[in-house]
Amino acid sequence: MYLDYSSGGTAPYTYTWTNGAAGANPSGLAAGTYDLTVTDVNGCPAATASVTLSEPPSITVSTTTVTDQTEPCLNDGTIDILVGGGAGGFTFAWDNGATTEDLTGLAPGDYSVVITDANGCSVNYGPETVACSGFGCF
Repeated sequence: MYLDYSSGGTAPYTYTWTNGAAGANPSGLAAGTYDLTVTDVNGCPAATASVTLSEPPSITVSTTTVTDQTEPCLNDGTIDILVGGGAGGFTFAWDNGATTEDLTGLAPGDYSVVITDANGCSVNYGPETVACSGFGCF
């Protein structure tokens, strides 16, 4: 969060937050309402403010398309996921070592992923199963 409430009074300023945070721009704050009082070097109030922070929505996987392998040993299965919510900036850690949102060139099997957003929040998704469904599959 970045605030500039130090326009009145005489510098330097003291920033007093209801949660005990220090400085003009505290970080790592949880969702909630925070009251700020800015006091100048003479102890006079320079500004007050109330700031409300909200949590981003939960990470969601809203669309999944799985394409099965079309022939034995061809390894052409795919998994296509669509991720939403969270704070964006997603990273992906699939159990097969892949780090992309979608997978291609898959052999039959189960695949799971850990999705992490820019805030470090994560969700486990899966398993999704790629099967062999073409001619010659048994």
